[in-house]
Amino acid sequence: MLRLLPNFSWQELRQHPWRYLAALASIALGVALAFSVHLINASALNEFSSALQTVQGQPDASVRRLGGASASGGSANFDESVLEKIAAQEAVQIA
Repeated sequence: MLRLLPNFSWQELRQHPWRYLAALASIALGVALAFSVHLINASALNEFSSALQTVQGQPDASVRRLGGASASGGSANFDESVLEKIAAQEAVQIA
């Protein structure tokens, strides 16, 4: 049966080339449309999530010590010179 497929397909393609080109273009446009809808949906979800975090007052970034709190349950010591280096950056000053 698979041997017959190329014979019939080539005959149909030779007799109706514009039909095949129109079908190929329609499929390509359909795939592009589905992908663009997916991208728009993902972008809208990201923007909504960002707006929700802003309204709730959650920070976009935070400075934390690796490893979290100390074993005693209190906060671990933080090197203040690192905080000064971060605060001196232009992007942080603008924010």
